[in-house]
Amino acid sequence: MSKYIMNLVRTFKLGEGVPALMVDEAKSLDFSAPAIVTATMAAPTPGGPIGVISRLLDDATGVDSYFEAIQEQMPNRQEQLQELNAKCTSLRMRLVKVHKNAEYAGSNSPKVLVRNFIRAKRGHLDELISIVESFIDEIPSGRTKPAFTEATTGRIGLVTISTPYENAAAAEEGYDWVRSGASSARAKRMADITEDSARVPFSILHSDLEI
Repeated sequence: MSKYIMNLVRTFKLGEGVPALMVDEAKSLDFSAPAIVTATMAAPTPGGPIGVISRLLDDATGVDSYFEAIQEQMPNRQEQLQELNAKCTSLRMRLVKVHKNAEYAGSNSPKVLVRNFIRAKRGHLDELISIVESFIDEIPSGRTKPAFTEATTGRIGLVTISTPYENAAAAEEGYDWVRSGASSARAKRMADITEDSARVPFSILHSDLEI
């Protein structure tokens, strides 16, 4: 049975809010699913800072339980959420299906989560998923293996490779390692069947996930 992740994504107004406020938002919801709160270190498009609360759900039934918890606890959280909403330009909910869980190999707790967003060309999503899964399976022992997810809401065809790193320097070393294989046949085929991609580093502000 597949696991899912529900991402609550806030874009904050410049100078009016910081994603760290979302740590309190995550903790204020009495819900059993573990969560990780992240914030952009640098974004590929203009705008304010972005914060994300990601909750790991055991299966699709957890989606219903999550929204029920939000509705039931709204009276107690309404003031907090209204204040947060006033500091944001947008609020979105995005559900993704987990294909691979992360396997962290760092010595200390990760402080950075790099998300690579990749969009498949129409008709090539299954092939893209297969290529990414084969790449992850072949990552050598001693290196962190990323989580791999597929969007099931919004524009279909988006997959995300999310890799936790001990710090920003380790994240850059990881980028260089992946880029060293850019001339491989697999990487070239991946380029042929994708529309675009973006690499976005996030700071980990809070986590009770076991990575």
